[in-house]
Amino acid sequence: MNWYWIVIIVLALLGIIYLGIGLYFFLYTCKPNRDIAASLNGGPNRTLNAYTPFIKEKAKQNSPLKHENVSCKAFDGKTLRAKLYPGNDKDRFLILVHGFQSSIFWDFAASFEWYVNSGCSVLALENRAHGSDGTYIGFGVLEQRDVHSWMEWLIERYGEDIRIGLSGVSMGGATVMMASGNYPVDQLKCVIEDCGYCYFPDVLYHKIKMRNIPPRPLIPVGDFWSRILAGYSFYDASPEKAVAKSHVPTLFIHGTADTFVPYWMMDRVYSACSAPKEKATFMNAIHGESSF
Repeated sequence: MNWYWIVIIVLALLGIIYLGIGLYFFLYTCKPNRDIAASLNGGPNRTLNAYTPFIKEKAKQNSPLKHENVSCKAFDGKTLRAKLYPGNDKDRFLILVHGFQSSIFWDFAASFEWYVNSGCSVLALENRAHGSDGTYIGFGVLEQRDVHSWMEWLIERYGEDIRIGLSGVSMGGATVMMASGNYPVDQLKCVIEDCGYCYFPDVLYHKIKMRNIPPRPLIPVGDFWSRILAGYSFYDASPEKAVAKSHVPTLFIHGTADTFVPYWMMDRVYSACSAPKEKATFMNAIHGESSF
């Protein structure tokens, strides 16, 4: 066998291995674990495990609250699901968006009761590939359009004169930022984002580097599989670019001890935001802990 065939075979095998590693990385990152997402028992990758007893107690208190199970169709035909908690003010609605591998009762354990008692009706979303249909997590790229579908659903059901607020935690925070800039409606009046990231590839780079693995070769090949299998690019998940286009008043929240989505990311999105804005920093709060 000529040497150049050996080189070609070796390069082909290396390419296959590289693509295989990228596929594993994509599935590890984007394939949901519905059992973990729905669980209130904590877990090795959850940052709020110390609050598990509190979270479970709050879920027990809030689960019986009067609500309606509702659904709508997403842009890609998927069925989206949520729980609608009616408020006294018939024209004000708050849409709550949870984070990665999580749920409303986990991420909003400390604030859910406050939102429900605010007088607004609360629409608690079950993200795609979590409680809603979907195969892969979209890290805000797909979810921002789902939020838009829910806003349109509220407008169609309750009329053009309603007012809508968005509140999201972690990936949910990134989602509501992206929705405010990329898919706003006239009825959207305010956004609260808690520990959302500025740019998804930067989060990947940060997390991979923490494991002492070279991040630069992994992210492009993971993105390759995301484009093919999930229909979106990692590089499109940019809340920083979205808020630069937003006109919706936004509150940015972050904890200084956050190592999952580093605290410096709030400065990036806050500086980029072109809308009326405020920020709240919580000293020594880890990821998602500020509301607690």
